[in-house]
Amino acid sequence: EHLLGLRLEGGLRLSFAPCVPLAWGTYKINYRFRSASYKITFTIKSTPTHNVAKVVVDGIDQPEKIVHLQDDGREHVVAVTLGLD
Repeated sequence: EHLLGLRLEGGLRLSFAPCVPLAWGTYKINYRFRSASYKITFTIKSTPTHNVAKVVVDGIDQPEKIVHLQDDGREHVVAVTLGLD
């Protein structure tokens, strides 16, 4: 979890604090939360790679840069951009 950057907070929020090399460019994680699934794509734009520049869930920008997890049986698409905004 720490290398790839997933952090479950309070049981209902997913935050990100990755520690990955710039050379990875992009990586994907499938995350399951109860009946829902989250297809998470990380795109590394620049250094520092631990900086979360943007989080988008199902096409909606998340200003807090976290994912509010839902037990809704749906598949959600998450895009996380790393580096400077």
